[in-house]
Amino acid sequence: MEQSVPEAQLTEEDLALFYEVANSIHAVRDLDEMLQNILQKIKTVFRVEGASLALHDADLSEFYFIRTVEEEQNGDHDRKKKMRFPDHLGVAGWVLREKKPAIIPDVAKDDRFFKGIDIQQDFHTRSMICLPLLTRRRLVGILYVLNKLDGEFTARDSKLLEILSGTIAIAVENAQLYGEMKQYASSLEQENLRLKSEVQS
Repeated sequence: MEQSVPEAQLTEEDLALFYEVANSIHAVRDLDEMLQNILQKIKTVFRVEGASLALHDADLSEFYFIRTVEEEQNGDHDRKKKMRFPDHLGVAGWVLREKKPAIIPDVAKDDRFFKGIDIQQDFHTRSMICLPLLTRRRLVGILYVLNKLDGEFTARDSKLLEILSGTIAIAVENAQLYGEMKQYASSLEQENLRLKSEVQS
């Protein structure tokens, strides 16, 4: 059951809020700290029970969580490594195919919702906005914003999160590229040491 999202007009206050959150993202360089900061800001600003972020592994056709509601609540940093699921399942699979947000007031009434994620997280999802994290190159992951505390998710919530998701996507991709560059530099350094050792021998 597809839920359409009506257009929302953003006020100056909304845009100021967006810039505040966006600036907090750029102020942090460490990926894990940055994501923790992002999700905490989202929980506070949008008055939701939690938020989660799953990256897309195109080679394995899977999503895997790198920051979850459960981790935020319990400080559980190990279980996230086990939390992978096929990228065609659930709301995430729909968002991956459609490349647009899904706003779901009641997951019990939406066929796209995959209950297996809740089982993995020990978290009961009631409502959500699920957004693609898109860059110019690809979809890097999915952002879940879960369980509105007051009322239902609005078109304003979806619009603000959609704008914010672009900033998050670029920040995540930059962090991934930086990690790949560091790994490449490290391998070059090791190869250089090996060659020096061979020459000396």
